[in-house]
Amino acid sequence: MTQNKISVAEALKRLESGKSVADYSIDFERVKVEALDVMKLTKAGVNVPEEAIYYDDDDIVYDEEFEGDWERIDYDPIQELEPQTEVKIFLKRMFGSG
Repeated sequence: MTQNKISVAEALKRLESGKSVADYSIDFERVKVEALDVMKLTKAGVNVPEEAIYYDDDDIVYDEEFEGDWERIDYDPIQELEPQTEVKIFLKRMFGSG
């Protein structure tokens, strides 16, 4: 299937209306995407190139707990979940004289 190329704005409109962008290629050239929109796109499975992400250093609040060098790690929280077992018990309620 040929992927149609759409703009970031068009992709966001599709997502806001509940439509998928899976069959589209999103054009990130000459565009800066704000952090909240990056989160929306990422949630929909879109990989936003780092150079297309816009943020303003003046909007970032200093937090000493986050000081230091950061290193990106590959972590999939879904794969890291421990298997869980769900047990359902259905009880038949009996009515009558007691």
